[in-house]
Amino acid sequence: KVLHISSSSKIDGGAEFCLIELINEELMRGIQPYVIVPRAGELENYLRQNNILCFVVNSHPWRHNPKQNKVHSIVAYTIKQALNYFAEKKVASIIKQNSIDLIHINTTATCLGHLAEKELASPLFGILENSMIQN
Repeated sequence: KVLHISSSSKIDGGAEFCLIELINEELMRGIQPYVIVPRAGELENYLRQNNILCFVVNSHPWRHNPKQNKVHSIVAYTIKQALNYFAEKKVASIIKQNSIDLIHINTTATCLGHLAEKELASPLFGILENSMIQN
């Protein structure tokens, strides 16, 4: 069982198209995919229409907003990280309840999965600049 954690709720970029392709390949090979999206939206709808187990766990990207002044950006980042802590607890619960074998994070902007991986000792696998990384 593979849990994919997406940084986007849209289908508008290469990461989402690759995620869908990977999920389709897993299904053909008999691997059960699960997906977490950060908000309800287009990706969630697509997954549900294709009978792929999907969870919405509200979360915020870890990146600073370069359009904000530095102080505002740091404050916003700190608040987002605090909110993401609670989202991590939901991710951990999903991993436990579904006996997930592997966690896949599809972009470097994905903020979820890291704490749950440490708490549950589940393998974490991610993609960084078109090369595979494993934690």
